[in-house]
Amino acid sequence: MNNIELLKNITNKEDKMLCSTILDKYKIFLKTGKTTYSQFVDNRELTIVLSILNKVYKNYIVYKPHEYCEKSIIVFGNTDNVNIGCIKVYCSHKLEHKDYLGTLFSLGINRHYFGDILIDRNNAYIFLDNNLIDFVKYNMLEIKNYKVDIEEVSINDVHIETKRFEELTISVPSNRIDVVISKLINKSREDVKKLINKNKVLLNYNYLDKGSVILKDNDVFSINKYGKYIYRGIEKTTKKKNIIIKIDKYI
Repeated sequence: MNNIELLKNITNKEDKMLCSTILDKYKIFLKTGKTTYSQFVDNRELTIVLSILNKVYKNYIVYKPHEYCEKSIIVFGNTDNVNIGCIKVYCSHKLEHKDYLGTLFSLGINRHYFGDILIDRNNAYIFLDNNLIDFVKYNMLEIKNYKVDIEEVSINDVHIETKRFEELTISVPSNRIDVVISKLINKSREDVKKLINKNKVLLNYNYLDKGSVILKDNDVFSINKYGKYIYRGIEKTTKKKNIIIKIDKYI
């Protein structure tokens, strides 16, 4: 089965290009026997790619550099040959995930060339292609006007000591996702609708297409520029018939 036939049902151009590139990596592995692997893919992309790969090949490895990582690399062959490294960024001030992310983008680095950014106190670990490590070390000199120092570290030496989540408890009239998001980001439901229409909201790593979806326990959702959350469920109902829900926000 050729790539055109395999990819005919994928409508998103970027997803189709990603799948095509990974299929080509697979064909090189079959032809040469040498390990090949994808760039970093998020969970939404991983689901799409594996739905295609499983039609032709199932002996791939989904590799995550660290137990806390969510982005993956699809490997054909041996994971020991994957050229991925890690840097540790030190800063005197506490920075947010979006600060590190924005700085990487400002350096012109495509999101598929770096993996997770794991924050630990005032520091952060960033997983990325080994070929980019020196470039980042010499060009990421400050973040949000704060000077940073960077060193390359072994992936085996990455230890996260701080909590991964901020625990939130909020009162809402409904656990519809648009209602919950409106409360979380302090925007009107009309504003939330616009975010959904612009593909700025993901639910369980798929684009959300309507705001009326009722959240279920442990649903994962993210809002572009506002963060990523896990819905933990209803804690209780108030006398005014509102519900108290618990949410974990990724730090």
